[in-house]
Amino acid sequence: MTVAQTTIETAEIVAGHDGLPELLVTLRYSNGATATTTLENATGVKLLQHCGVHSAAELAGQPWTQLLRAVGL
Repeated sequence: MTVAQTTIETAEIVAGHDGLPELLVTLRYSNGATATTTLENATGVKLLQHCGVHSAAELAGQPWTQLLRAVGL
């Protein structure tokens, strides 16, 4: 039996209030629900690095635990 885990559904670069880009991430939970969160620039860069990808679009399908690592949890 496979248990579905929460994954990053989409990620896109958006304008931040301080002039730096931010990362808008949509999570898809195992029950089908979604939620969004915005990551400041430095955290978004860490997320890309932890996932070993070079673009926001490549984050789709990554486990949400990568986001936890990026924020230091």
